[in-house]
Amino acid sequence: MVDRRSRRSQRLIKEAFYRLIVQKPLFRLTVAEITREADLERGTFYGHYHDVFNLYDQELAAHVDTLLALFKRHYLTAFDKYGFVPLFSLPNHQQELQALMHEAYNQSRALAEITHAFQTTVTLSEVADFGGQNDLATQLEINYNLAGVLTILTDWQKGNINASVTELTASLAAIARHHWQ
Repeated sequence: MVDRRSRRSQRLIKEAFYRLIVQKPLFRLTVAEITREADLERGTFYGHYHDVFNLYDQELAAHVDTLLALFKRHYLTAFDKYGFVPLFSLPNHQQELQALMHEAYNQSRALAEITHAFQTTVTLSEVADFGGQNDLATQLEINYNLAGVLTILTDWQKGNINASVTELTASLAAIARHHWQ
């Protein structure tokens, strides 16, 4: 069981990490900088994480899990007008995910993790919907569509697509409805 002091320490470490990761590359970020920013001892950090990369990996995994849980909860209603809204409307989650993807290396790594997790989930769902058909064409279609949605998500997060959450999700739902029905 994790006590309040431990949860507080983890929260302070994560908050410091997110403030610092947008200022410098992950490979240059040190435990000393994070603990100084969090006003904690280095031993406290090592009580929760092996190193900065372990912290990054845990945070990325948590964000991927959150996105997948939202996706699974709303996947069947994605064709409804606003079925994709929950994936786009977590302000804190979105800011943290942007911080994790701040530099090119981290962005590639994060997108690879998200893509793999979604490919596995979507492929299983879609294959079940197609009566167990898991041929090359089905896999390629799923991957093609997923890559497009993830590219749109990334461009929107970077500010390259000027649309509200409602406009974006309604457009994605319309595209999905047109393509899959």
